[in-house]
Amino acid sequence: MKIRCKGFTLVELLVSMLVVAIAMLGFAALQTFSSRSLSSTASKQSSSDALNAYVRFIESSRASIDTFNWAAVENPKIIRCDDVNGNDLFGSGATAKTPAKAFENTFITLCNQYINNRTDVLHIDFAVRFTRNADVGGITGLTAYNVDIALVYQPVPEGKTRAAMIAQAGDNPTDITQAEFCPFGDPEDLAGLQNRRANLNIVCNNVGLSL
Repeated sequence: MKIRCKGFTLVELLVSMLVVAIAMLGFAALQTFSSRSLSSTASKQSSSDALNAYVRFIESSRASIDTFNWAAVENPKIIRCDDVNGNDLFGSGATAKTPAKAFENTFITLCNQYINNRTDVLHIDFAVRFTRNADVGGITGLTAYNVDIALVYQPVPEGKTRAAMIAQAGDNPTDITQAEFCPFGDPEDLAGLQNRRANLNIVCNNVGLSL
C-alpha cells in the first residue's frame, strides 16, 4: 500500500508569500494615509479652536470696540498678533486701564494660546480687520461694525518636524502671509490663488462678523 504525503508545493508556498507581501504593503499604505489624515485633522482642529475662540471673544466685546479712539486710528483697522504686545493700537494710551486696553490684553492672550509657538504648523499668519460704519441707514449716532477674521497656515508634513523643515528651507523660506494667501475681500485671481494654496499645502480660513 502506497502512502501519500500531503503538503505545499514550492509554487504554492511562493504564491502564498506573494499574497501576504501584497497585503502587508496595503496595510502599510493604509497606516501612512491614516497618520496623515490624523495629522491634518489635528491641525484643522487647532485652527478651528482658534477661530472659535476669537469669534466668541469679539462677539462679546462690542462695548470695548465702541471705546476705541476711532478718530486716532485707521478705519478699517487691521491688527495681528505681532502688532499687539506693548503697542497702543486703539489710541487709549500705552498704560491706560480702559476697555480698549483690556481688549488688547485679551487679544494677545489668545494669540499666545492659539497662534504663537504652534508645532503642528510650519507657517501661520493671523489678522483681524475692524471696519466702523457710522450713522448707519442715515441715523445719526447709530454705529455698526464689520469684523473679518483671517487665519492662514501651512501644516507640517507627515513624518517631519517643524525644526527640521525650517532648517531645510535655510535662507529661502516660503513666506506665508495672510495678505497674500488669505486676503480680506475678493481676490482678483481666485483660481490662481487656490492653485498656489494647493501646491504649497496652505489652508485659509475666513470668518465675517457684524456687530
